[in-house]
Amino acid sequence: NVLDETVWLNKCGTFGVASAGYWWGRAGAAIVRLTHYLLGRDFMIWAILFADDEWLTGRTEQFEMGLMLHMFVLAIIDAPLAWHKVGGGIQSERVGYFLDVGRFEIGISEARAAWAARWLDDKAREKAVRLGEMREGLGRLQFIAGPLEHLRPFLGPLYAWSCAGPRYAKPRMPPMVLLIIHFLAEEIRRRRMSSCAAKRKDLGEVFRLDAKAEGEEVAIGGWRTRDGAKTADAPWFAVRLNRRNAPWAFARGEAFRTIASLELLGILVSVMVLLPDDEMRAETLGPVSLTCGTDNQGNSYLLDKLMTTKYPLGVVLMELAVQVGLRNAVLRANWLPRLQNEEADALTNSDFRHFDSSKRIHVDLESLDFKILNKLFAVGDEYVEELAKLKEKDKLRRLSSNAEAGRPKRRKSDALRERDPW
Repeated sequence: NVLDETVWLNKCGTFGVASAGYWWGRAGAAIVRLTHYLLGRDFMIWAILFADDEWLTGRTEQFEMGLMLHMFVLAIIDAPLAWHKVGGGIQSERVGYFLDVGRFEIGISEARAAWAARWLDDKAREKAVRLGEMREGLGRLQFIAGPLEHLRPFLGPLYAWSCAGPRYAKPRMPPMVLLIIHFLAEEIRRRRMSSCAAKRKDLGEVFRLDAKAEGEEVAIGGWRTRDGAKTADAPWFAVRLNRRNAPWAFARGEAFRTIASLELLGILVSVMVLLPDDEMRAETLGPVSLTCGTDNQGNSYLLDKLMTTKYPLGVVLMELAVQVGLRNAVLRANWLPRLQNEEADALTNSDFRHFDSSKRIHVDLESLDFKILNKLFAVGDEYVEELAKLKEKDKLRRLSSNAEAGRPKRRKSDALRERDPW
């Protein structure tokens, strides 16, 4: 008797019973596999299934036959298709990303790029934003930074600032945050696509570098190792840093506290002075990849992740991302034991006996063509102070029971996805 049985009704979850997703995953995979079996090798295609959206790419000379036969099989088995969403061509939009298989490029759709630029412009004009909205907006910017990797380092300071207080607080944005927001808006308008070509020229290890910070003795140095060059034949540089040309290195008292930033500065300067233009011209070579050698293991992870919330490390990383992006390159750092990096270490100690003085590249930090580094450092101290004040205010609020009791309730309409969907 049905009346004697207990009927369980699931009232939670966006898609109802959780097992439905599991069974749909199996059913969807079975359908795609069936079409692969029926098409065979003569009409092979790539079929990618995301939730209930499918993206097809022809793989053979008669690519149109494979695509049409795939759709024919779906029609035969009566698969539910939304024909008004079906489209074709070498360019397509998929879950907010934009794919161009003709140019081997991936990016974001025009609509999402326009929304991001408009939202950033609005916040910059208001010069204040509710921290909760900033966190939601950062989620969308992180989505954009997926294919546009060079934007990722710029999100670190925004994350640090947006998480320093309660979500309903609406403080004024410090100049550094405003600079970053302006830069992101301009970059998204300028370029919403990035190359993902499989044929990428790998230059191998191009240079090695090191940094030194002992009291007031602060220096960076590097030399070009491309094609197994010997030190006597290699271009090289060595720069002494002081409170005039790099005041940020001493901002925390002792310079050794910013050693990771100094190592990253060495990588940045090496990219700018040790990579010849003829090898890095994007229009002649296409995308290139290269590595560098450093005995700072943390920076090898940093270049893989391309994000940090620490200051001044984040500022140097932002400039490095811009410089590498201008060269249409991908940079990775290989960690070297200190004994294998003795030549670069010698440069930081003003020991030049292994190198030819005629091949020295004289570097003046104040005259290098930094795109955003100097602007960010000019307002960086104010950003750090504002961040500390915001964190202290939030700490006092948490300790005060009266402030917690008076905390305003978040309304559903406050969510960015409700007020301004993209």
